[in-house]
Amino acid sequence: MPRLLEHERSEAVVMLRAGTGVTDVARQFNCARSTVKRLWERYNVTGIVKDRPHSGQPKITTPRQDANLRRVHSRFRFCSATQSARLTIGIRGRPIHAPTVRRRLRAVALHCRRPKQGYILTDIYKAE
Repeated sequence: MPRLLEHERSEAVVMLRAGTGVTDVARQFNCARSTVKRLWERYNVTGIVKDRPHSGQPKITTPRQDANLRRVHSRFRFCSATQSARLTIGIRGRPIHAPTVRRRLRAVALHCRRPKQGYILTDIYKAE
């Protein structure tokens, strides 16, 4: 089910205050009945429909930077995470680190790979 946007939540509260049933409001916004019920209960307690603050630190990269990292690593398969981190500056001018690049790529099923290093085989060794 899609998450209700703030203006949709406001409209749902207006409909509930007008006397519309919870089931009808849920059908109108294509969401679960429990979602509308919880929204109505929270509105009655707090008087607001905005999201509450979330815990945790905000991401250091923007969605646009994440897309750029994906594009670079899909074109250049053997580009290392360290190189990408060195070239990308996060928000507020802070540098990003290689594990951050790895996490962003892992989220879209990409990986930073180094080419396999092997021995250079001479003709004598190839013949054996």
